[in-house]
Amino acid sequence: MAQRRLADLLPGQQCTDRVVRDFLRSQGGRLECVVARDGAVFAVRGTIRRRVLRQLLRCVEEQVGSAELVEVNPPDFRRWREGARPRSAVELAAAKKEANKTVEYVFAAAIERQASDVYLDIRRKEAFLSFRTFGFRRPFEESFSREAGLELARSIWALGQNAQFQEGGVCDVVFEFPHGDRSYRIRGNGVKEIRGNSVVCRVLDPEFIVPLRDAGYTPGQVNQIERICRSPGGLILISGETNSGKSTTLAGLMADLPQTQKIIEIADPVERIMDHVTHIEVPRYGDNVDELTKEIMQCLVRQNPDTLVLGEVRDRVTAEMAREMGVEGKRVLSTVHTQSCAAAIPRLMHLGIPGWQLGTRQFLAGIVNQNLVPVVCPGCGLRKHSDQDIDGRVRRKFGSDAQVRFVNPKGCADCSGGVSGQTLVAEVYPLWLDRSGKAHELIAAAKLAELERYMREEGPAGGTLTKHAHASQKIRAGEIDPVHTERIIGEFGAEDLAAGDNKIVQFRR
Repeated sequence: MAQRRLADLLPGQQCTDRVVRDFLRSQGGRLECVVARDGAVFAVRGTIRRRVLRQLLRCVEEQVGSAELVEVNPPDFRRWREGARPRSAVELAAAKKEANKTVEYVFAAAIERQASDVYLDIRRKEAFLSFRTFGFRRPFEESFSREAGLELARSIWALGQNAQFQEGGVCDVVFEFPHGDRSYRIRGNGVKEIRGNSVVCRVLDPEFIVPLRDAGYTPGQVNQIERICRSPGGLILISGETNSGKSTTLAGLMADLPQTQKIIEIADPVERIMDHVTHIEVPRYGDNVDELTKEIMQCLVRQNPDTLVLGEVRDRVTAEMAREMGVEGKRVLSTVHTQSCAAAIPRLMHLGIPGWQLGTRQFLAGIVNQNLVPVVCPGCGLRKHSDQDIDGRVRRKFGSDAQVRFVNPKGCADCSGGVSGQTLVAEVYPLWLDRSGKAHELIAAAKLAELERYMREEGPAGGTLTKHAHASQKIRAGEIDPVHTERIIGEFGAEDLAAGDNKIVQFRR
């Protein structure tokens, strides 16, 4: 077979063999390669593991009759994918429709409106688009036909590498979306529902990194987080619900780690690239995921990192990875889905980390729990709630001297529906700083209520600020709406209204 150039690959010349395409999809759709009908495998040099590459070449040879590896450099591959990438008939048809049904228009609008998520809900007769901006989901223009919705979904998946929208099941896609002077990463998920399909696309800005001191924590909390990150080893967790800024905080901590250290990040997908970090992307799905994970765990020992960054402790595999590295005395930074610091303990136990190990000071260094809450627009925020009962309850709870302000749903030219951004409310358990060992004793005994009371009233430095107490400071300062805040973190109690240090900053995309 004559040597081929990727630039010469024309639309319609890609391999359409079902077995080959199934193999590529089994790798999570993230292999930076394309297979031609004549068996040429164009792969970005050094990005595919040799074992996987051998399997791919063997599969192509068996199905096509011949196989040849053609290595290409990353710029040429990106140029071909964005410029000469074959377009499906469905995608071309969608591109001819009115502007608000195209992928380009939708995601450009989402980025300009600082949306974190794009929702496409396809029903029996209609389809609806909406954006999540600053924590609120709002409709984007008018509804359109079900057929147009399906075409839009297929067009989104066509932008992914070896990805295809599955109308009858679950599917994922990841692709780069250039806009302005940046390239955004779009991570989509589709699932069938009883009336059609639900599609959610997360919009990620790889250059969006917030320094710890600008994220919205109090100065005291910043000091505690910085100190637990200086611990010689152990697990440090950023916890919270979906859309609570966990990944952004993790990226900020990762950016602050010394460049004199060996730092390895393992994530699915990698969201932010940093020069001083080794990034390893492990697909969540595929036939060889367990085998690949075991290989990486063995590799980590030989790589000897000072700090391991796990995108999320979400299952027993990632929990075991965190446990192994923590036992070896490495510093491990990760995230976990929980509603409080204390709730992270049973979550980790459920994932297979024993309580006695969590109760070891050298193993669990600290936990941060946080939520993102909307910031009241300084230009149009309301001094009084329209419901007199709610307004009275808020005044009694936070005091008549509090500068309480509410979101104005009508909004103004400087905001989005009365919201100008988001800010963090958080609590920190600096367990490494508790020299008495009391906190870890309570963790080992699974006495979580006593742990919360101890950390609030005693703990390191005479007690820690609760998430509700942190939020109450920002409510009193007029930065966040008390009604919306309670919907996100729950009602306030008397113990949550104590004063403390505060620094009002905005956490914006």
